[in-house]
Amino acid sequence: MRNLLYILLLFITISPIVKAQDITPPDTPELQYVTVDPFTYEVTITWNLSDSLDTKGYLIFRKEANWEFIDSVKNPYLNTYIDYNADPNLHPELYRIAAYDSTGNPSPMTAITPIDESHNTIYIFPHDLNDQNCVESAKIAFNQYQYWSEGIGGYKIYRTIQDSNNYVIVDTLSASSVAYYDTDIISEVSYCYYIEAYSNLGKISRSNYTCRAWELSDTIKYINADYATVADYNLIDISFTVDTSGENVSYFKLFSSSDTNGTYSLLETFNYSLYTKILYSEYLNINNEVKYYKLIAYNKCNQEVCESNLAHNILLEVNHGGDLIHNLLWNGYSTWLGGVENIEVYRIDVDKTIELIANLLSSSTYTNDISNYLGQKASGNFCYYIVTKEDDTNPYNIKGESRSNIACIEEKPIVWMPNIFTPDNDGSNDVFQPFVSFASPLDYVFQIYDRWGNVIFETNNPTDGWDGKSGNKYSKEGTYVYYIKFTTALNNIFEQRGLLTLMIK
Repeated sequence: MRNLLYILLLFITISPIVKAQDITPPDTPELQYVTVDPFTYEVTITWNLSDSLDTKGYLIFRKEANWEFIDSVKNPYLNTYIDYNADPNLHPELYRIAAYDSTGNPSPMTAITPIDESHNTIYIFPHDLNDQNCVESAKIAFNQYQYWSEGIGGYKIYRTIQDSNNYVIVDTLSASSVAYYDTDIISEVSYCYYIEAYSNLGKISRSNYTCRAWELSDTIKYINADYATVADYNLIDISFTVDTSGENVSYFKLFSSSDTNGTYSLLETFNYSLYTKILYSEYLNINNEVKYYKLIAYNKCNQEVCESNLAHNILLEVNHGGDLIHNLLWNGYSTWLGGVENIEVYRIDVDKTIELIANLLSSSTYTNDISNYLGQKASGNFCYYIVTKEDDTNPYNIKGESRSNIACIEEKPIVWMPNIFTPDNDGSNDVFQPFVSFASPLDYVFQIYDRWGNVIFETNNPTDGWDGKSGNKYSKEGTYVYYIKFTTALNNIFEQRGLLTLMIK
């Protein structure tokens, strides 16, 4: 009130004509809005002109400890004022205005019940990082714009990267909001914000701008599916390498499915630790089934924060492609981040030795010709497996390796028997010997009988034959009986009898 008396005395002193009988003040103008230029921090106050005919100007008040008169507008037809001395970048600024007439009578200051309320600027400021549902976000707090008679429609949030000055609207908030949570930020990058309130009639009021960079917590960056490989009969080993620098992981879940796009079932849950490897083994019908595995990391809110690529076992099949031809077919390892470097094809021979028979760059088939086994000591059971290796381009410098199941195929025995031989030591046809392929050497029997049914020769060695002797003497020319017996690769007993002719030249 003391401020108003001072203003009244000021206008009485400067007024050339004082009309003592004029003690009616002009009507109070209606304050429309106050707004901040976000970049200069100048505050603009806008009002409706007073409808009193005797209005000569307007008085501007700003709230300090009390309401302080800061300036006057000595034109009844001006309805804006710019406050260059305000500090809207430090706190909200509150304003009221009054009109005055030719005798210096001031109107009451603008007010909405209660009497001391006013229009205020919007002040925004950044908080420390906020944890919103386990997602780190930058909190931008602000005070609400108040006392638009038509009500607040909402707030628009403008943002830019510092120094770019390219502000864009990143969100729109409701009229009741007092903070914006920005989750789309990069660690240690400075962002700048300002807010624009809008009324239900389209009036606007902008805030100051504020800038800050936040250091986000380290998040898990990757989970690499190293391999799914056959470790033993019907046993699959699965390995994952995980990033241990993440601070937003509470546990992992391992899932599997028989189809990449199918339903995944939970296999196991692992608590988070600083170990970089997560290993798991599962029994599986490795000769008939392909399984896909993935590992997912979760935070304390049970939200997924990182998912691995897929790992899967390799299923090898082998079938006959014709006489003495084996066709190998397998599902390629297609889910490594580094791709496939090479595929090694191995064969397990009858004496259990393992032989590398092919090294392929990329394929899912291979044809193996086994005709070179004819007449050799081969059981007829042929087994294969493949080893696939990851390329060196894995982004995390991990090199996976996956081994398939062992797939076997059986060949039917092939037996060819001569019907005559001449043991005369001329180097040709001196020994009577069956030509046997794909017979088990473990229970092999070859016998020669004379016409009276006496065994005159016997061996269990598939490479031995009859030299025509009985004891130390050559047997007489004539007809003899042979008998051969062995087990096939299919575990069947093969038996054959026949006649042979011994000729002495």
